[in-house]
Amino acid sequence: MNYVWRTVRRGRMEGVIILDYTARISEAVPMLAGWLAEGRPKQTDAIAHGLENAPTTLARLFQGKNFGEQLLQIANPDHPVRTG
Repeated sequence: MNYVWRTVRRGRMEGVIILDYTARISEAVPMLAGWLAEGRPKQTDAIAHGLENAPTTLARLFQGKNFGEQLLQIANPDHPVRTG
């Protein structure tokens, strides 16, 4: 992310914390339950494989190229890593 550009263009970045909306939980629960019953929302994961892809995978987080979770699989869970 280019923070200098964001500053020059007077851009703004703001986070959202769920605790800011606890007063509206009774409104959210039925809506979210309905979405789940309909099969929404869909989770999309971006999975990269191999430790050699770690730099590129990390960069994707800051470039906004992933939707959902960005994962890096560095070992095959079916084949435990031997130590010693």
